[in-house]
Amino acid sequence: MKSLRGIHDGEPATILGMGPSILRLTAADFGRGPIITLNHAILTLRPLGVPNPTYTMQKDGCIPHGRRHQNPPRIPIRCCACPSPRTVPPREPEDLLVSWAESSRCFVTYPRRHVFDVERDFGMAWNTMSAPVAVKIAISMGCTSLRMLGFDAHTCGDTRRVKVYGVGSGSPRGYALSAVQSAAIAKAAGLPVAWA
Repeated sequence: MKSLRGIHDGEPATILGMGPSILRLTAADFGRGPIITLNHAILTLRPLGVPNPTYTMQKDGCIPHGRRHQNPPRIPIRCCACPSPRTVPPREPEDLLVSWAESSRCFVTYPRRHVFDVERDFGMAWNTMSAPVAVKIAISMGCTSLRMLGFDAHTCGDTRRVKVYGVGSGSPRGYALSAVQSAAIAKAAGLPVAWA
């Protein structure tokens, strides 16, 4: 992550979540500054042709579905096949963000790949949800404000999420907590946040 420190100093950042509202976004909904997409949200952004620097965060690469709260895996996770259904292969000129604990074996030959360690780099548990980690990454990049798009659990109570082929169920408690944690991190760093 050292290579990204201060790279967007003074710019606003947009973090793109996975709520169903992202399916209605247009290129006009994005201002200037970098965009950090969470997991499959990159698939919604690509067709829009937005020229902003884009970071596709594929944090959950090797966590088997449903295993987060059962017998925690040995970290870093080394027993996975990547790409998995939980990841989206990056495309140039996107920058790829992967977690040392959860996806360090994903897309290892991609040239614009950045590995972060959630515990060491950001002082949070390795299995922290993606949105708070994205906020920490934006802060590390030097961004001075945040626009949070597609966080429907927080903005309108819709806890569904966009999946590869449509909209599926989500984690109501997890997504609500993720948004609250993201807002608290931004507030502690003095970053104004706009939720849309």
